[in-house]
Amino acid sequence: MTKKYITLLCLVSGFSAATPLFAQSYRIDSTRSVIRDQQGNIIGSTFGLEFRLEGNSYETRMQQIQSYKVAFFTNSIGLTPIEAAQFWPLYNEYFKKREGLIDRKNKLLYQISSPQTLEAVSDGELKALLDAYILCIEQDAALQKEYFKKFILILPSKKVARYYHADQLFKEILLQILSRNRY
Repeated sequence: MTKKYITLLCLVSGFSAATPLFAQSYRIDSTRSVIRDQQGNIIGSTFGLEFRLEGNSYETRMQQIQSYKVAFFTNSIGLTPIEAAQFWPLYNEYFKKREGLIDRKNKLLYQISSPQTLEAVSDGELKALLDAYILCIEQDAALQKEYFKKFILILPSKKVARYYHADQLFKEILLQILSRNRY
């Protein structure tokens, strides 16, 4: 069995008070190791970290991605040790709840969009699936609102804003990396 590698990018500098937290999109320029906003301004620099995947276990890959995520978020948000001790248990609780909702929503979406389902179920059954799907979206929004209120109690507003920015940027970077390094 061949060993597989994932190169993950990490922001190490470039976040400052002047950095627009919610630029519309980012472009990773791997030849220059920088992250640029829509206007081409450098908003961060990157360095490559190689994670060696032991075997092909899904759990191993997820643990390695989770470790990277903790480092990425802690650095991007600028968490102090005291803030990190309060933030991570709350975030992990939120993530588990949200992950379950997202999984359920995705399963429902797969069912709804499946040609086999569309042919096999009645209009009433399809409406019930659509209602369940919309309910998942509503529950996700309510969960996000609930945890925003909790995050704002333990972190300053600027750090909560940085959290949302880091979360979006992490997803974009991870998707780019995984699409380049299919395993």
